[in-house]
Parts: sequence; C-alpha cells; structure tokens
Amino acid sequence: MEQGGDPGAETTPPVEPDRPDPPPASDPPPASDPLPILVPSAQTDPSGSGVLAGPLFATAAPLAAAAIPAAVPALEPSAVHVALAATRPPRVGETVSGALDLALAASRRVRRASIYVGIVTLALAGPAVILFLALVRDLGSFDEVIALFSGEQVGAANERTISLFGIASFLAAFGLIAITLEGQIMATAILGGAASGRRIGLRRSLRLSRAVFWKVVWAAFLVGIVSQVVTYATAAVIGRSTGDSELATIVEVALSGLATMPFGFYQAGIILGGVGAWEAIRRSTRIARARWRLALLVAATGIVLGYIEVFALGAGLDLVLRFADAAGLGFNGSELVAVVSVLIVLACVVAVGSLIVTIAALVAAPQIFVFVKMTGYSAGLDRAMGPPAGAMGAAARPPRLLTWPMVGVIVLGFLCAIAGLPSS
Repeated sequence: MEQGGDPGAETTPPVEPDRPDPPPASDPPPASDPLPILVPSAQTDPSGSGVLAGPLFATAAPLAAAAIPAAVPALEPSAVHVALAATRPPRVGETVSGALDLALAASRRVRRASIYVGIVTLALAGPAVILFLALVRDLGSFDEVIALFSGEQVGAANERTISLFGIASFLAAFGLIAITLEGQIMATAILGGAASGRRIGLRRSLRLSRAVFWKVVWAAFLVGIVSQVVTYATAAVIGRSTGDSELATIVEVALSGLATMPFGFYQAGIILGGVGAWEAIRRSTRIARARWRLALLVAATGIVLGYIEVFALGAGLDLVLRFADAAGLGFNGSELVAVVSVLIVLACVVAVGSLIVTIAALVAAPQIFVFVKMTGYSAGLDRAMGPPAGAMGAAARPPRLLTWPMVGVIVLGFLCAIAGLPSS
C-alpha cells in the first residue's frame, strides 16, 4: 500500500459552500427627467427616486448622516395619517390635495392655537377698543370720533381719554405685530409636526416660536423690502399713466406676489430647516428655481387667502352690524345696552385674532408639503420638543404662555383703560 504520493501530483481543491446570489442592483434613475440639484453638495437617493438624500437645510450634521427614514412614526389615532417622507417632487394637483390633508390632520391643534392667539389679541387690543368705544359714547357717534382724529374738532372730548387711547393704541399695535408673527410660526410648526410625525401642540409650538422669532422677523423684513419697492414702483407707474386706483391696486398685488415668489419657502427653511434668515431666503430661491410651478402655487395661495380673509372680515362686520341694529344695540343708550354692545365687539376681536392662525395654517400647508417632499428634512422641529430629560439633569420645563414683555404690554394697556374710563 502506498504511503505517500508524488508531491507534484494534482490535488483536488476544497469545495466551497454555496453562497446566495447577490441582490440585483436597483434600476438607475431615469435620465429623461432628472431632478435639479438644489445644493451643490447634495446627493440623490440611490433608490432611483431622484429625491435629494441629504438635508437641504442642515446646519451642523454631515450630509451622509441624514438618511431619509424608511418609515415615519404614525400620528395619534385621532389624526389623519399624512406624515410625509421624501419620495419625489410633487405635482401641482398632488400638492393641493396633500396640503388640504395636512391642514385637516393638524386642525385640532391649530384650533387650540387659534383660541390662544384670539385671547391674547383681546388682551392686547381690548384696552384700546374700550377707550375708543368710550369716546364714541362721549361724542355721540363713530363719525365724530373719526372726525376728531382726522383733525376736525366736531365735539368736545376728554383730553385725558384721548391721550390714554393713543398710548393704548401704540401698545396694542406693537403687541399685535408680535402675536401675528407668533401665530404664523405656531401654525407652521404644528403643520410641520403633522407632516413629520411629531406631536407638536400649543406649548411645543410656543417653544419653537420663541427660539426662531427674531430670525423670522428679520427674514420677513427683508422680503417686505422687496415687496414694498415693487409696490411703490408699480403705484408710481400705473397711477400716473391711468389714474385708475383699483387697477393699480390689482397690478400692485400681482407684481408684488411675483417678486416675492422665490422667497415663499423661507419660513419652512427657518422653522423646519433650522437655519438663519438669510440662508433660508437663499435656499428658498433654489427650491423655487427647481420647481417654479410649485413656488407660484405657494405664492398664489397666500394672495388668494389674503383676499378671502379681507372679504370674510367685511362680511362678518356687516353681519354683526345688522344684528346690532335689529337687536337695538348701541353705545348711546342705557348702560346695560352699552355694556352688551361692548362685549359683542370684544367677542369679534377674539374671532379676528383666531382667524390669524387659521389663515396662516392654510397658507403654510402647501409650503410645508413641498418642502418636506422635496428635502425630507425637518430636524429643525426638534427644538420644539425641548432637550432630553437627562440633558440638563431634568426635563425641559414647558414654556410660558406669555413672555414678560408681552405681560408688560398687556398690563400697561389695561392701566390706560382703567385710568381713561372714569374721565370719559
């Protein structure tokens, strides 16, 4: 029996175990309609959807670290499930229906925020309204009060009441500008939470509003400069050439909307994207260049809803006046009738304040839908959730409903009303 063999003889190689075939590569994205790259460093999703895989509005996180999640956490059972993830650039019709679904999903939380803003609006404007109605009762009619402030001294009025009314009006104007912007930020944050699967309600939207308020103010100021320049230029040209004020107004609104159309996504960039004012405006123009039809839709939504808001206020005022006339209400009758009339006017102030958030939510819905669908990024909303429980040793405290400056404005306004009423 052979104990050995030729070392140069051929040996049988060992048998390797079977390995599963590698998965087939995904189909490459179609070359017929590539998505414009919004950011030079952005990458497209390798799945072939053509959506940007990197965070368009990221501030510190590297691009590769922000992958689009495979699934979005579900909303609460009572809400409509419209949490979004970036899949492909939406079309115009899809944006309209998706924005309406988004507004419906966040309607309950928007309603709570609108009630809050309405009550704060009453607290800010109430003292000035009360003093104005006291002047109406003192002089006898609205026309005489209007003539008084236009420079025509029709009737004798208490100088102290007039001075305190001026102070209360200034405080009210200052506070109403702030609460209007805060209401817009809250509406955008709530709808952004519905789009990204985050539970953002009144308190959390207030926390985010306090964090980004001055950024939004600065961005709105920059966009407002462009709008005002276009408005004044249009009024000068159209007004001098035709003399038709109504035509000039229509052209002003249209051209102003077109001029500010590229900036329609700046609030989403600040609130959802987490960047500053100038960077949000710059990147908003890139989204508008990539999908100008969607930018036009966002701009047109704001213009149309602005007109609807004006018409709604006019119709509501006409309805209230008809009701007051039929019920015999007024400010020149008995004290009971005057008090009831004042209460109705104050209730109307609350309704107008609540309408601010409702309209802001409808305006923001298409902007947020397009932003999330095209970028898949909403980490800026994490600031609404507060720091984690162990970050500073304890969970984040809920934000105050009113900041101390706002409390000071409200208190000063009511002091003016209290000091002015006995003199009226």
